[in-house]
Amino acid sequence: MAHRSDDWLIANVHNTARFFTANRHIAWMTLVATFVWGVFGYLRMPQRKDPDIPVKMAMAICYWPGVDAVRVEQLVARRIEETMAENVTVKEITSTSRLGVAFVWVTLKEEINDPAKELDDIKLRLDGISDLPPGAGPINFIRDFGSTAALMLTVASPRASDAVIALRARAIADTLRRIRATAATPEQRAALIYSGPATTPSTTLRPVLDLFLAGATADGTFRDARLVFGPGFLGVDGATSLDDSALVRYAQGFIERTLRASEFHPDAWPGIVVRDLPKTEALLRERAGEKYSYRELDEYTDLIRRTLQSIPIVTKVSRSGLLDEQVLLTFSQERLASYGLGTYKIKDVLSARNIPEAGGTLDIQGKTVAVAATGEFQNEREIGDVIVGASKAGAPLYLRDMVDVSREYRTPATYVNYFSTADSSGQWRRSRGVTLSVEMRAGSKIGEFGHAVDSTLARVRDRLPEDLVMARTSDQPRQVEESVDLFMDSLVEAIVGDGGKR
Repeated sequence: MAHRSDDWLIANVHNTARFFTANRHIAWMTLVATFVWGVFGYLRMPQRKDPDIPVKMAMAICYWPGVDAVRVEQLVARRIEETMAENVTVKEITSTSRLGVAFVWVTLKEEINDPAKELDDIKLRLDGISDLPPGAGPINFIRDFGSTAALMLTVASPRASDAVIALRARAIADTLRRIRATAATPEQRAALIYSGPATTPSTTLRPVLDLFLAGATADGTFRDARLVFGPGFLGVDGATSLDDSALVRYAQGFIERTLRASEFHPDAWPGIVVRDLPKTEALLRERAGEKYSYRELDEYTDLIRRTLQSIPIVTKVSRSGLLDEQVLLTFSQERLASYGLGTYKIKDVLSARNIPEAGGTLDIQGKTVAVAATGEFQNEREIGDVIVGASKAGAPLYLRDMVDVSREYRTPATYVNYFSTADSSGQWRRSRGVTLSVEMRAGSKIGEFGHAVDSTLARVRDRLPEDLVMARTSDQPRQVEESVDLFMDSLVEAIVGDGGKR
């Protein structure tokens, strides 16, 4: 090829570099536009500590209490596997069957661009299963493996205050003083007292206390024993030859023999033995527990959860460490039989009553008035007021006349949460707590999330007890801020170096 001169190349050959060299105003405009585009993209890009990675896996859990693993596999796990396999995007299904429970994992194909849509389809298919064996189910479908909490807030109960302890000790001493004033040997008596938060009803421990009193009287541990009741405390007072430690061990052994340790009331403080009434406050102060019960922590954290859920940048707020409650109906079969009733009758009456009903509307003088039905139970007392039949004389029979209605925690607890902190003297103390996990909306900025949560918590704090402990056990906004500050400090040190000599 013949040699071409520079003049020919300039006149006939064109490329990007030559174009921007010849048109410098366009080059400058493009550079400025690129810079502005980069700044805009940096300011608009999602900023979070953990990346948002879509997980293409989910798990279904189905309980069938009391059934062996072989039957769980044949009648539950395989039915769930067949339903999951109906989705064409499923890549793999694995399962594990154990005594009373089946775990089934499903994995989607890698090329799926919208795994959330396919997992929703699988869940709808599982919800449509209606031929599981009696007693099996429901199917719990878990798919949030890729979700990470941007903030974990632990709400814990403080230790009972000195004022509460002093008032409780005074009430215990006054009650024991009245009881011992009529006792045969008041100077030889000892009282085993259990206390708890002020909102904990003492009646919940009354059945256990009756059993303890009967057993302790029968084996001679207590003589002339009497029940001790008061606001926030209960126990037994009587003459005994056991010392304090032996009496506490006897009570603990009774709990282990009669109940399970996990079934003892979780709000109860450790027991104390009161002999000298002036020492009651010192003994109670040494063994005092948390000020707030699990039920109160449930109410406080539910208020925080609902308030945080109203923030647009927050997607999900979940709580862990709560104790579920249940209403128990304790009955005697002989007593029900004397009235000519069976347990099926009570079940049918309660099921027919505790359902939402449509009240409808009334037209009154040209105005439409909504009528609301009030058939649902609002508390355990309303359950006892239900009429289940009539006596031979025609008088109504109320449920409270035939059964004992009580509201208690579900035991044993499947998951409990504690918060440990050091007090003013440096001693570590553990108290019950509930942890809230707050998740940030995808594509949002962690800094804006932190500011929104801080301002919301500041508002809701005025509606909570002043001494309620609120600690951030995991704070991604703060972690990101500290990481940025550390990077900037390192950058400045690297640029300046040696105290500014460079």
